[in-house]
Order: sequence, then C-alpha cells, then structure tokens
Amino acid sequence: MKPTSKLIIEFYVDSDFSGSWNREDYNDDNCVKSRADYVLSISTCPVLWITHLQYGITLSLMETKYVALSLAIRDLLPFKRLIQIIFTEVGLEKNQQFNIWCSVFEDNAGALSLANL
Repeated sequence: MKPTSKLIIEFYVDSDFSGSWNREDYNDDNCVKSRADYVLSISTCPVLWITHLQYGITLSLMETKYVALSLAIRDLLPFKRLIQIIFTEVGLEKNQQFNIWCSVFEDNAGALSLANL
C-alpha cells in the first residue's frame, strides 16, 4: 500500500430494535430498550467498538437507527478533534498538508433522510 497524506476514518453504525424483548420479562425496563452498536476504523483498522443499551425506549426501527446514529456522531466528533490536536502537536500539519476524511455508514434510509433534514 502506498503512503498518502489522507487519513480515512470510517464509522459503521447499527442498532437492534428491542432485541431482548420476550413476554416473560415484560416488567423489566431494560428488555425493551434497543441496542446501539458502532465501529470506528482508521485506514481500515478498527480502533473503537462500542455497544450499549440506548437511554430511552424507541417505538420504531427508524427511530432506533436515528438515535444510534446520533449517539455515534457524538463520539465521532471529539475523536476527530483529538486526532487533529495530536497531528498539530506532533507537527505533521505544519510540514505537510494532511487531510482527514470521515465517512459514516448507516443502513436505514429513513434514519438517513431524517438526519439530512
């Protein structure tokens, strides 16, 4: 692979709508919560993997995906800023033009169209 002056950050977001719900546990609030999962990779190397229950109860798959996308972006922005600070401290940005490209991947068209409003 040829070295470039681009740093590519890819962020894959997914979620599970009320994945642990069953009739026996209907009194347990955690069993109706959806799960948010996301993986952050830098130049095709995964560096961050997070999975957790969402804070509130969502009522549809689209809402679950949108909340997961929102949670993921809240983790992505400080991470991107941290990388910029590291490159500035090391001196890479002064000596050469260094670009950071971020791509966020989501598989639900409804959540994507709602996020683009």
